[in-house]
Amino acid sequence: MLVNLLCRFGITPPHIQGHLRQIGAVRDYETQSRLHLIHAPTLVITGTEDKLVAPRHSEMIASRIPYAKLVKVSGGSHAFFIEMSDQFNREILEFLIC
Repeated sequence: MLVNLLCRFGITPPHIQGHLRQIGAVRDYETQSRLHLIHAPTLVITGTEDKLVAPRHSEMIASRIPYAKLVKVSGGSHAFFIEMSDQFNREILEFLIC
């Protein structure tokens, strides 16, 4: 495990407990069965090249929220909101203004 390797070299990640809790939450927390209860206007936005959270997850989320809008930013990675901030901001503003 990466954490063990880092610790062996005296490198202790500063927030390892937070990361471990986040992994546990992703693994254990189930919300899919309640997505249909969302009735607020909803924008689901993802990058098509996200390697950490596959775009198919965003597709599933959008498909279960009534009238959700799904936007896939072509070429966007997990941090597309930084890397492609102009396009990201345009999509957000368009969604909020409409």
